[in-house]
Amino acid sequence: MLEWYLTLGGTEIANHARLSRYLETVGSPLTEASPCGCETFDAALVGDEPYTTPEEDAAPWWDPDVP
Repeated sequence: MLEWYLTLGGTEIANHARLSRYLETVGSPLTEASPCGCETFDAALVGDEPYTTPEEDAAPWWDPDVP
C-alpha cells in the first residue's frame, strides 16, 4: 500500500510526489507549504514520467479552461 498516493475508480486523488514537484515549480499561494511524504516516493514508482507542471503533465484533475 502506498501511503502518499490515492486513486478512486482509476483517477488519481492524492499524490504527494506530484504535489512536492508542483510546489517547487509552480509555487503556492500559502506563506508556508511543505508536503508530507517519503523522499523515495516519486513519479516512476506509480508508472508516471517525472512531474513538471500541471499543464505539461496533463494531471488528471487539471483543466486549463477552469482556472
